[in-house]
Amino acid sequence: MKRSGLAIIFEFNPYNPATQLLFKAVDRRYDPNAVMLKPHYLHSQLKKAGFAASRAYYTIFFPAFVSILLPLEKYMTGVPIGAQYYMIAENKMEAQP
Repeated sequence: MKRSGLAIIFEFNPYNPATQLLFKAVDRRYDPNAVMLKPHYLHSQLKKAGFAASRAYYTIFFPAFVSILLPLEKYMTGVPIGAQYYMIAENKMEAQP
């Protein structure tokens, strides 16, 4: 990755109860060792790897049957109840040849 390149990482939100239920019911059948990464843990791992990580941005708040509420989601990125979150991390390390 080039210096100042961006990595964008999406992760299931372990603080969302519905995500926890789905994760246990579906994902564990395919990968029994899978775990959801908490935002502060992902942030710390990105920093250790030499990235400048941003805060978590939350997404996917409302199911399809309440789609009238979907336009509100763009204002809710700081509310830690979305089904997923993402972090944008900037590479601060020198590029390797």
